[in-house]
Amino acid sequence: MTKELKIGFVAILTIAVLFVGLNYLKGLNVLNNNRDFHAAYNNVGGLKEGSPVLLNGYQVGMVSNIDLLANERQRLLVTISIEQDFDIPSNTVCKIVNQDLMGTKSISLILGDNAISAESGDTLISGVEGSLQDEVSAQILPLKIKTEELIGSIDSVMIII
Repeated sequence: MTKELKIGFVAILTIAVLFVGLNYLKGLNVLNNNRDFHAAYNNVGGLKEGSPVLLNGYQVGMVSNIDLLANERQRLLVTISIEQDFDIPSNTVCKIVNQDLMGTKSISLILGDNAISAESGDTLISGVEGSLQDEVSAQILPLKIKTEELIGSIDSVMIII
């Protein structure tokens, strides 16, 4: 074996190990046979590649890619890679949820009840959970209305007195 051949072999091996290592650090395992599914969103709200995909709180995969669909009103196509082997009904919803109070996003799979299973490469139904701010505002709105009514009645009592 000549020196040039040895150097070429070592260079190719180094590039392959670098490729697998960088993808591993990103959270993507290129050596597994994962199933890929897609979901289209108007706004991903901070979802990133490598974010977990959860089923009942258990991680079954991760977000492998996010693409901008320029020809479809600037929608975003999210590709999720499922590592676990289980049947996914075709009416399953991929909902973007808040994973913690800091705003970390993940995708939660809400399995449907359809007897037909989705195949790898299919587009699933998308959904977005409301943010913490939206939920707090919805809880406070009735309190705000009651407070305004109370202030109005106190004002009318003060005028009478």
